[in-house]
Parts: sequence; structure tokens; C-alpha cells
Amino acid sequence: MSIRQKNLIKKLILYLIILQILLPAWGVCAESGIYLPDQYAKTNDLSASNFSTALPIDKDHLTEDEKKLSTSLLLDAQDSGDPGAVTLSAMRSASVETSSDEPVCVYVYMLPGYSTHNIDYIANVTGRDEANNFAVAWVDTGDLYELTAIDGVRAVREVIAPGLSIGSVTTEGDIVHKTANVRSGYGYTGAGVKIGIISNGVKHINDSKESGDLPDDVHVLSDEVGGDEGTAMLEIVHDMVPDAELYFHDMGDDEIEFNHAIDALVSSGCKVICDDIYWPGQPYFEDGTIANHLESVLSDNDIVYVAAATNLAEEHYQGEFYEWKNGFHDFSGGTNPNRTSMYVYLPAASGVRIILQWNDKFGSSGNDYDLYLSDISNSSSEIEYGDLDYSVDTQDGSGDPLEYIEYYNPGSSEIIGEIDVRKNSSAESRILELFILPKNGAIVFNNNVVAADSVFGHAAVPDVITAAAVNWITPSIIESYSSHGPVTISYPTQEIRAKPDITGVDGVSITGAGGFSNPFYGTSAAAPHVAAVAAQIWGAHPEMTADEVKAALYNSAVDLGETGKDTTFGYGRADALAMADSLRTVVSSGLNVATRTGGGPNTDTGVGFTTDLKAGGTASFTMDKGAVGEVSVTAGADIKKVMITVEREGSLPSSIGEPDTDVYEYEDVTVYYADESDLSGGTFSFKVKKSWLSSHGFGSGDIVMLHYNEETGEWEELATTLTGKDGTYCYYSADTPSFSWFAIAVSEGSTIVPEETRTAEATQAATASATPSPSPATTVLSTATPDNPENSGGTGSWSSTVMVLVFVVLVIIVIAGLVARRKQEKYPDWWDKEFK
Repeated sequence: MSIRQKNLIKKLILYLIILQILLPAWGVCAESGIYLPDQYAKTNDLSASNFSTALPIDKDHLTEDEKKLSTSLLLDAQDSGDPGAVTLSAMRSASVETSSDEPVCVYVYMLPGYSTHNIDYIANVTGRDEANNFAVAWVDTGDLYELTAIDGVRAVREVIAPGLSIGSVTTEGDIVHKTANVRSGYGYTGAGVKIGIISNGVKHINDSKESGDLPDDVHVLSDEVGGDEGTAMLEIVHDMVPDAELYFHDMGDDEIEFNHAIDALVSSGCKVICDDIYWPGQPYFEDGTIANHLESVLSDNDIVYVAAATNLAEEHYQGEFYEWKNGFHDFSGGTNPNRTSMYVYLPAASGVRIILQWNDKFGSSGNDYDLYLSDISNSSSEIEYGDLDYSVDTQDGSGDPLEYIEYYNPGSSEIIGEIDVRKNSSAESRILELFILPKNGAIVFNNNVVAADSVFGHAAVPDVITAAAVNWITPSIIESYSSHGPVTISYPTQEIRAKPDITGVDGVSITGAGGFSNPFYGTSAAAPHVAAVAAQIWGAHPEMTADEVKAALYNSAVDLGETGKDTTFGYGRADALAMADSLRTVVSSGLNVATRTGGGPNTDTGVGFTTDLKAGGTASFTMDKGAVGEVSVTAGADIKKVMITVEREGSLPSSIGEPDTDVYEYEDVTVYYADESDLSGGTFSFKVKKSWLSSHGFGSGDIVMLHYNEETGEWEELATTLTGKDGTYCYYSADTPSFSWFAIAVSEGSTIVPEETRTAEATQAATASATPSPSPATTVLSTATPDNPENSGGTGSWSSTVMVLVFVVLVIIVIAGLVARRKQEKYPDWWDKEFK
């Protein structure tokens, strides 16, 4: 292929990318998926009386020690020939049986106050977390009952393996995310930043080194798991930030080892860490051991952590328990009586892992739910729930709200599997969450699939940057598998977390070292793109904190989907060039899009940043978010850098008393990097809706900005000037000596209306009927007189009449406003509706 042909192909690719970016309609999620054909029947209806006889475990007659074992381990104990084991029906899949006395890897959960060392004499402990009261250990199946009998053992469950968010070349993300532009335009290459990757392995990393796709000095701290997804992620990062120092640590085999991987990268000095791992056994409705550990790490270290959102949008369900019959859950919520379950296609040698959780607290669940996988391939034969596999752990007040099935099809024929959940008659209705993880060609049917709320685990930690995925060819369309938010948290308090945070590209080119899939799809590919963008800019601005890097990343993202942050794309697609441009002199952008009245349906938070501000110099930050449109600060001394945030708030801190007047909007203003003595003050430009003023009986001259004096604990009026009007807003400016809390509030007659403004208003009123109305653009009030007063004819007397009418109308409005105000509460009507 000639150079000319190659350049032509490159241009065509670039044109295609531009076309995708310019077509917002492409941001709509395409509906896709495979649904179970109609010929497959529902499982036979077992009555409540004979249902228990169809089960291999009689839960009502288990001993206290037997209740501590998960269903899988309970069956292992029976199969081992332990004389204390319960007699169980031989229903378990042959593909997951263990031989007598075969060791199994388990989590052993202790009651608070009991040491994990209590189990050392019978188990080979490989990891401990005393703070969270559990250990990872290998134990012979024949010793499981003796293990549960040890004083302090609360529960024993098999280790649920982690999942990967998978879905001489250069990643196309280098173009789409514009890191190539930043390298060529700014010279930012990631120099000075250490980036750590956590994934399965870098087994064939030397192949990538030999091809020049990775440098020779990659620091591999541990590579015991195997695989090459880590190699692929490192290649993406190196393409985008070639001078960054690269580190790798495998994910480990259990949750404790994963936490150790995070710690090892932090100890090595990594400022940006990225992983593509999820742990299906971690709690869905609360922070688990990994999430809590990561929260602690982020609190104690100034680092940026990027996690893949996971690829589970099409393999997920969440919803309130809805009884179908005999305690069984209807996944359709009563909308489809023929398809009340979840379904999976299992060809020969394929497998599936199914995890059910509900919103009880781990370690104290007393609501008993069970999970079943049944074969409905042959509708002519009698079908029983759980004939393929089942999980019937006991939840009696100290259990975990979790049931787990791992099944592999050992035969040569395909299976249509039905997944069902049954509630014990004494259990309360809860929110159910289910993940169906197919393997080796298995497919989840889309019946009753729910994409929403499919982000969980450490990817749901608020301070983690959670990355969704779009294809680099269609970078405005979410990948169908990319997990969606929000995240429902029930413990320790009810909380809805906004996730994901940002979007990266996938479907990109890698070398495919070790036979790894090329192109590279999934949020596993998206996450390292985002990490590289953050590292590229942070390397050029090392004075920034991790929080500032995240704010700049979010502020500069290309908005996709709904305006502002949404539960599909987060803030949008990461854009390194926009991020670099925003930090070159001044960045002012917004977060947390809301639709509220008052200041308008704009963004709640504006951010301004500048460097090298000389004494006497002024920096202006065009917020254009909420009521505040612009903020300027004046330096009293030379300032190396300064950042200001203006955040619209719905309420005040308890330490600050409310002003004794009607409030249009509160603003929490914070200055970073500069002391109060470094600034000689600032100016706010803001707007107030005319409709709000008129509906509450106020006029344009009744608005002031209040400043909270932290020394005196009092609200002080700032000199506030009316600067203009248009058809929707009145515009104002106010000077402030310092920055803290502010309130845009009412103080009747206190607004400064310059004489020229009064003249302009009178002149405009006088000429309104004699001249055509101008276009409804914003009018900044200034002195204005007729070009030739002598030729104005009878305009003067008409103006006098108009002025009299205007005066009468104003008197009526003032009187009506005073009467209406007595009926007003402390805050306007919209405040209660929107903020309480």
C-alpha cells in the first residue's frame, strides 16, 4: 500500500470520527439483544406443599454448623463422606463436584471480637483481614464441618473468582481522546507521572517490548495470575503518554490480594492507578472490604484511581420482589405472565455464574431467599426447579444476603436454562439484584434484563473515576454492554450515587500479544484511555491535586446523552485537548447539572483557575452557570496560581443563620491556593428571572447580594448595581471584599440604579410606541437620547403621558407586592418544591 493510499485511509477514518461526533442523534442507545423464543415453556407449577420434596436440602432440619456453609460447600461436605453430613439428593452438576477430601479455597468469616488465627490448626490460611473479620484459606472438604464448629466462625463461603471487563499498532483512542493533539501542540507526554495497572497478567509482555509497543522498563510487581489483558492496557497507556513510567500488578486470587495490589502500586509512587476488575461477591447495597479499603487509600493519598464500569448492562437485573406464585419472584413485574424468569442459553461446554443479592446488611440478613437454575430445553418432559443447580443458603439473622450458582454444561447438547428466585414465607420483600455471567459461548436472553444500576463494588466508590465505554468509530453511542448507573446504597444510610463518571473508547487496536483479542473491546479498554488523559495533563501541571485533576477532566469532557452528568456516559467523553486548553490560563466550567428554578436550569458548580496573576491584575471567570454568570478576582500580591469555585446550594450549613429576607439563591464560594491577604476583592455578575420578581411582588430595584461575614457571623449587604435587562432576566453586579457564603436576596429599594440607567429606561419607554421594537437581545442599559430632539414632534407630550401611566402602574405593583409579601413564607414557593 502506497503512502498516498495510507494517508487517504487515515483521512477517511478522521472524517468518520468527525461525522460521529457531529451527529448527536447517534448518542441514543440502540435497543438490541436476543429474547427467548416462544416455544420454550415455563417451568411446571409446583405447589407449596410438594415444593420442599423436590429440593435436595431440607433447610428446616440443618444443624447450626451446617447453616454456616454455603450450598456448594454443604454439598462438598456431604460428598466427602463426612459422617456428620446431611444426606442430600444427587442433583448437583457433575462438572462442579469435588472429590473426597479435595481442598477448596474459601472465605472464613468470623464474628466480631474473634481472631482468624482460631482456624489456623485446620486450614491453610493465605490471607487475613482482621479489621473486617475474615480470612482466605484452603481447607479439605472433609474438614468443613470441623471448621464451622470452631468458636467464632460465622460463615464459610467459596471464593468467587473476579471478572474482567473485556469486551506494532497505536490505539485509535489517541486520536479520539486527542492526546495526540496535546503531545504535538503542548508537548505533554506524561513525563513525571507513574501509572499503575491492575489486571490479570502480562504473560507475553516481552513480545510487546520487542515490537516497540512497550518500553523495556515496565515495572512488573507481580504476575502470578496469568493472561495478557494487563499487556493490552499498558499498550494503550504507552501509546497516549509515552514518557509516563509504567507499573503493573496482577489482581490476585481473592479480595485480600487485590487490596494488596492497590497498596503495592501506591507504595511504588503511582499517582494514577487503573483497573478493570470486578468482584461479584462484593456487596451491592453497601461498600464491601475492597470499596472501604480503596476509600481509605484515596483519603490518605493524593492519587487518581480509574475503574472500569464493567460490561454487565445486558447481564443484570434489579427490582423489588414481586410474587408470582408459591413465593417465586416475577422478574417481569407482572407485565408478562409467560416470561417471569431470567433465561440463559448454554451450549455444550459453556458455563454460567449467577449471583443474587438483596438489600439486607451483610452479616445480619434474616430474610431467606433461594436461587435456582432449571433446564427448560424439553418442554414435553416434567421440569423441576433447580434440576441443574441451586443455592439455598440459610439467612436467619446472621447470614449474608447472597446466593451463588456456578454451573457448566457437561453434556454434548445445548441447554435453555431458567433462573428463578424464591422467597421464604417468613421473609420480607426486598430489592433483588442479580448478575448472570456467561462463559465459553453462553448467552443471556434479554427477557427482563435491567441495565440500570449495574455498576457496583469499588467502581461505585464516589472518589473513583468510573469509566463507561463507546466504540472509537461511533464515539457518541454507548456500548450496549457498558454498565449503567446510578448505584443504590442501603447501608449504613440510604444513598443514590451518580455513576459512571466519564467515558472512554474501546474497539481499539493493540498488538494482541499472547493471542489476546484484537481489537480490544469493553470498559477494560476504556478505563486506561481515561487514565492516560488524566496522567498527560497532571504531568504538565504537577502542582494540581487529584481532586483538581478530576474536576478538570469532568469539566472538559464532551457532553454525551442527557445534558450534564447522566447515568450512561457520566460527564461525557474524555477530551485531553479541551482539558489542556482549560488549564492553560483559565478554566470555568460546571458540574452536577440540575434543573431547578431560580437561577435557571443550569449547572450548580462553576470552577475558575489561572496562574501567574500579578499584583493589581484581575482574572475573570465566565461561569455562565446558574445565577452567577461571571466572577472576577483582583490580586493584592503576585499569585502563582488561584482557583475559585462557585457552588449553588439549596441550604446553608447549620453553623450559619439564614438571612431575614427572601432568598433567590445561595452561593458557596471557595478560593484555593491564595490567602485572603493575596486578594483585594472581587466582583460578581449575576442574573435574576423577571418572572420570579414579578410573581413574588418585587421589582428590579429590590435585589442585592449578601455576603456572610465569618468574623461577625452576620449577613452584610454588598453594593449591588442593576446593569441591564432583557426579556427574561435582570442583570446585576456586586463588589465583594472577600469570599465565603453569598446570597442573592431581596432588599427593597436597595439596588443601585445609575442615573444614566434611569434616563435610558425613561427614553426607551418614551420611544417604545414610536419606533419598531428591537430584537429581543440583551440590552445593557446606557445613556441614550433621540438623534434629533427638535424633530421629535409630539413625542414629548406622549412621553409625559407614558411616564404618568408607568408611575401609576408601579404604585399599584408596589402596593400589591406589599400585601402579597405578608402572605409569603420565608422562602419562595419553588424553594420548598425543589430543595426540601
